[in-house]
Amino acid sequence: MIVIVAVNATREENLAFCKGYNKAGTYTALITKEKVKYCSLAVPFGSDDVVNTPEGMLRRQLIDEIIRVMAHPVTKIPKAFEFARLAERLRLPLELYAQATYGHHNLTTERLRLRPPVIDDQKRVLAYRLANREHLQPWEPERDASYYTLETVEAQLTQIELDMEAKSALHWLIQPQDSEEVLGMCSFTNIVRGAFQACHLGFSLAGAQQGKGYMQEALTAALAHVFEVQKLHRVMANHQPDNLASEKLLQRLGFEREGYARQYLHINGAWADHVLTSLVSPGAGTYAPHHKT
Repeated sequence: MIVIVAVNATREENLAFCKGYNKAGTYTALITKEKVKYCSLAVPFGSDDVVNTPEGMLRRQLIDEIIRVMAHPVTKIPKAFEFARLAERLRLPLELYAQATYGHHNLTTERLRLRPPVIDDQKRVLAYRLANREHLQPWEPERDASYYTLETVEAQLTQIELDMEAKSALHWLIQPQDSEEVLGMCSFTNIVRGAFQACHLGFSLAGAQQGKGYMQEALTAALAHVFEVQKLHRVMANHQPDNLASEKLLQRLGFEREGYARQYLHINGAWADHVLTSLVSPGAGTYAPHHKT
């Protein structure tokens, strides 16, 4: 039996569909896009012979929770956040709501997988921050002690979900294909549509993973997605003049220098100059990194 949550229906249709099962054994709940912004979600419910088992009873609660949420005004909490909490309570795996909410953004490379972070990643993200605190310090804004707490990470992951839901940003965790360890992160923020069709790129990689080509591999896949799926035209990336690793990486990816901004960002306690670079969509075909001379 499968629970399926879809989108694009009126509230009346939602509530009507929530009241029964169809002949195929599928419980369907259509959720109003304007009222409840759940993406499609499929939850394995188990065969009919386990419906009355403890596991089946727990999973039945998921159906009841969907109906309950639909029957009340939507809060400002992102829906992926709500499903994360629900999945944790019902012992459902992370992949169910992560794949359901952001599955179309999941990317795979030869060695890596890129997936948008969800609220359940808070301990992984905090571990990454703590392990790389000194390594990243010269290139990031000054951080106080609260930045390295679960409460702050949870709040920021919640904001990421809101931003992705609003389509103003894309965020990815960079992980090995066979592990949940966070090797790095990348993001495309300040997405502007209309006549601009552009965004800003940010990225970081664990100090212990430097020199292995991971970030180039990850950003090659992410940039292809941004150009070919998201249809953005320009990606901008800026780096401090003495950040030679980022400079060389961006050159390998095809970014070109466009300018120099004095006291551009407040980094590590001081205003820092930045080199301004950008990469323009190659147009038709597949994006591939190349070194420009």
